Amino acid sequence: MEDYVKRLLDEEKELRTRCEKFEKFISNEDNLKKLSIDEQRLMWQQLGFMEAYYKALTCRIEKKGVALLK
Repeated sequence: MEDYVKRLLDEEKELRTRCEKFEKFISNEDNLKKLSIDEQRLMWQQLGFMEAYYKALTCRIEKKGVALLK
């Protein structure tokens, strides 16, 4: 496997973990109560961008013929 594909896989794993942790945090009502409505909206927007980036990244990996291990 080429080095850059390995780096893509490392990035996928790291980004997947970050998305999962971030979503868990902002899905917790106790955490949200501490934030303004504007901050909540921005965090959900950020998660959306992170998920779009994750989707593009996984498509690039799959186009290289590499199966993702989850």
